[in-house]
Amino acid sequence: MTRDKILLIIAVLMWTLASPSFALAANRPDQPTREEIITEVSRVTGLASDLTQAVLDSEPKLLENLGKAVFMVKVADNLLAARDTEAMAEIFDFQVGRVFDFFSTRAIHPGLLNFMGAVKIYKTSLKIVRDYLVIPKLDQGIYNRYKAARRSKTASPGEAFDQAIYAYLSGYHMIKDQWYQKLMKSKGYNPKLVGRRLEQSLRKKVDRFWIRRLEASFLQEWISPSGRVMKNSIWIAMKPELDRLMTLAGGRASFHAGLFLKPSDLPEGWWVPQGYFTKSSVQPHKVKNPDPKAQIQWNQTLPLSDAEGYEIHEKSGRYCRKNGGKGPVYDLPSCWVFINILERHINHEGQRFDWGRETIKHHVKRGSRYIGNKKAACMNRDNGNVHLFFIRGGYYVHLCLCEFRQGVHRYEPDFPKHEKLIKYLARKIAARLPGSEIGK
Repeated sequence: MTRDKILLIIAVLMWTLASPSFALAANRPDQPTREEIITEVSRVTGLASDLTQAVLDSEPKLLENLGKAVFMVKVADNLLAARDTEAMAEIFDFQVGRVFDFFSTRAIHPGLLNFMGAVKIYKTSLKIVRDYLVIPKLDQGIYNRYKAARRSKTASPGEAFDQAIYAYLSGYHMIKDQWYQKLMKSKGYNPKLVGRRLEQSLRKKVDRFWIRRLEASFLQEWISPSGRVMKNSIWIAMKPELDRLMTLAGGRASFHAGLFLKPSDLPEGWWVPQGYFTKSSVQPHKVKNPDPKAQIQWNQTLPLSDAEGYEIHEKSGRYCRKNGGKGPVYDLPSCWVFINILERHINHEGQRFDWGRETIKHHVKRGSRYIGNKKAACMNRDNGNVHLFFIRGGYYVHLCLCEFRQGVHRYEPDFPKHEKLIKYLARKIAARLPGSEIGK
């Protein structure tokens, strides 16, 4: 047996014995459902899911583009987890190609962009040879030399490939010659009639296939430790859409006004001084929290009274009672109710955090008492005020009731009455919040 035949046998064993040629079953990502998009966008922005849904339902184009981001994250996850280049190629189907083209014009991380571009090019090469040739397992020695050359940051893919194959017993040139012969045969070419130019073209196709295969494997290994950064860059690239979402969410006070109190919600005997329900007392604004993406908070402020015999004085415009001809008396007993509705969940360090439930626990540790058996509501008294906190659906709610008497400086708050009132009002608000029950 000649030396060349021995080397050929060794090469074939090294390249093909360990693994037959077939694409491993790839975990292709499905297009995200509407519910998946809303959930993921809520996690990224920290907005309540029902608010996110309300905005996206009215903005189909915004929903479509943010859906592309959710799909792109799934694609990146699957490509980085793929077992080999054939699995990567299986994942990179038509739908993935479309979303890749969309993000190729956005400022996503160049590492992710280059990796996906390499997989796309490799898939093109694979289509050319798969029908004619057996694809052997990638030789680890060649890959290690290629990787070392690419990590030096001085070698292009072509130069790294040259360094990898020109090593003793790499076996590549014999495999390349085999592939060249099979390519000619599969295309029906007569070896005796193949000219120099066609021969060079066929041999270059073999080289390009292996260069692209090695590069896809290298880039997958290179960026995998930074996978989280790569995926975060997808959302950073969606800044125009996310900014628009936050703007629309902040402007939906009319949507959230429906969650607050109405005149018909008040218990019998209680009333609101004129004008407060006709004014826009529900306002959105940012509040501080541990996450850089601040929550959106909606507030309602209004006075309530259960006093009888008071009317508005024509000249002063204030509520008063008559005093037997001695002039009006401005001592309307009333209480102010302050209501805050916030998003219960926030995005903290990349995770969805139940800020509302943790805040309830914090209040209890500081002296509040739980209401009910779900540990989802609590109440306390503080300097004459009554506070009630509860969570429901995607919301955290705080009600505060404080008593005010015009012209009276010293008085004892009627806590039993005020606690009964604040519980009543809390139940009215809870009934409007999305969610099955308080605490869910």
